[in-house]
Amino acid sequence: MTSTVTAPPAEGDANLWSQTWAPICRSDELPRGAVRGAEWLGGRVVAWRDAAGTAHVQSAFCPHLGADLAVGQVVGDTLRCAFHHWEFGGDGRCVRTGSGDPVPPQARVYRFPTAERWGLVWAFNGDVPLYELPEFPVPAAELHWKTVVMAEHYALDPWVFLCNTLDFNHLKVVHRLRFDQDDPDADIDWQPHSVRYRLKGTRLDTGDRTDYRLGIVGTNVFWLTGTLNDRPMHFMMPFRSLASRRSTAYGIVATDRAGLAEPEAEALLDRFLAFEHQILREDAPIVNTIRFRPGALTRSDRALARFLDYLRTYPRAHPAAEYVI
Repeated sequence: MTSTVTAPPAEGDANLWSQTWAPICRSDELPRGAVRGAEWLGGRVVAWRDAAGTAHVQSAFCPHLGADLAVGQVVGDTLRCAFHHWEFGGDGRCVRTGSGDPVPPQARVYRFPTAERWGLVWAFNGDVPLYELPEFPVPAAELHWKTVVMAEHYALDPWVFLCNTLDFNHLKVVHRLRFDQDDPDADIDWQPHSVRYRLKGTRLDTGDRTDYRLGIVGTNVFWLTGTLNDRPMHFMMPFRSLASRRSTAYGIVATDRAGLAEPEAEALLDRFLAFEHQILREDAPIVNTIRFRPGALTRSDRALARFLDYLRTYPRAHPAAEYVI
């Protein structure tokens, strides 16, 4: 039995983007009083940290003449434009002009909801977040964890890569995973902003044993928790859409702190990362050259077909569009 489905819209089609939490930069790249620019949603944003240590993510261009605020300066609790010293607060409003002229009522930049977790500064594409940042089932204080850059550049939208998570045939063929269960089509937990299921198996080439609860948060975060070779492992791979069909990705890897000294934990995290990097190396030549067009799907593609439905109905918006990000 086969069926034909249409592809979800690409990120940026009709100037609309998935409403998700996206990683903007590493927290250690944004010390107190720092500002840095970043690509996101087909344009540019700035992340900055005020004197109190709070991180903010806002549209990048000053509403006066369009100077890039990434070349500006943090002054106390405001971000000051380098061109004419207009200053913007954390809520996006201009609070003063360098000339002393009254602030025009429309003088503001777009403020994205911003949060910090797992060594990353995150921003949400929307006025109000639709869901909470993803967490692991173990509190951060009880974990050894580290955050790394997984890939500087992928030539695709995040959800194209993450379709692999529900493509069970790909797991068997590309990654040589032998399932210790039937395909988990009937046991997938479909939620409005996440998809999760359990997968247990063994890699035929390496003998690595996996027992995971894994899935996708939003359209851009791969998430898993469980064991690799019977050792507790937690992993997230959040993507950021730089532009249509172009993205970057970070990795957050963790293991339970109980009974592990720091050197042993660090070595274990490195082994976990090596395992995930191997999977990415196997996928990269395929996904970086793909022209994603779901055509004739078979019975084995049931979960993938439903995920494509999830993507087609997922909320999309661009509330910062008028701020020329």
